Parts: sequence; C-alpha cells; structure tokens
Amino acid sequence: MKKTACPLESELRQFVTEGHVSDEQRLAEHLDECLRCRNAIDDMQRELGPPRLRKLPSPAAAAVSDPSTPSEVGPYLIDLEVGGGSYGIVYKARHRVTNQCVALKVFHGRDTDPLVLRRLKREAELAGAIDHPNVVKIFEAGSVDGRTYCSFE
Repeated sequence: MKKTACPLESELRQFVTEGHVSDEQRLAEHLDECLRCRNAIDDMQRELGPPRLRKLPSPAAAAVSDPSTPSEVGPYLIDLEVGGGSYGIVYKARHRVTNQCVALKVFHGRDTDPLVLRRLKREAELAGAIDHPNVVKIFEAGSVDGRTYCSFE
C-alpha cells in the first residue's frame, strides 16, 4: 500500500476537537499506516481531552440527514454518537422499555454470519460473568436486521 502524505496538524486537531474532518475516509486510511500521526492524535487528546460528544438530531432527522446513522438498533434508541473505531461506532443510547442509558457499540457492516454471531454471544456471556469495578459490564449482545451490537454500562 502506498503511503499517503501526512495531513496538516490543523486537520488532526480538528479531528480531535470536533470528531470529524472533510475527508474522513482518506484520514482513516492514512492513520491505519502512519504511526507518527496516530501518536500526534494521542498527544493532542491528552492535551485537549476527549473529542466532544456530538448531539445527533432527533431520530427521524438523523435518519434523513445521515442514512448511515441509525435512529434505533433493536430495543435501543440512539441519543449521541460517542466515537468510533475499526470495529464499529459507539453511541449513547437508551433502552426503549426500561429507559436504561447504555453505551451501544454497533459493528460495521451487516454481518449475519452465524459463526461470528455465536462467537460474539459467547464473548458477551464470558464478559458478563466478570464482576470487577475496573471492568465495564456488558448487558446484551445480538443482531437485529443484520446489525450486530453490544450494550455496555
């Protein structure tokens, strides 16, 4: 893979402070291959603190304004996008029935592979059995309409 030119420091700073840049795909591909820029982002995050939470519009407006942002996943209603990574996007969400606030990780893609789902559910069972103050509790793992997700405290 050909290495791309490093982005300007101002673009990295915008990514850290605002959570987005004009060409997110190019930046993501670059960060996959450039340790120097990943370290620069880590340094900026320590200096400036974590990216601000981005308030999404109402669920109906979110679906219209950005078709990739779900307004709901399974029994959860999406409130805020907290962050994302190589495996998926994490949202602040709440359970539609219990109104319990959770961190909801929605995995990239629409994976319906039964083996992947079995592994995810098994991992969730094992993680759910751990009770320690330094370990985040997992509440649920599943797949709805081809969207695989996990909910955490």
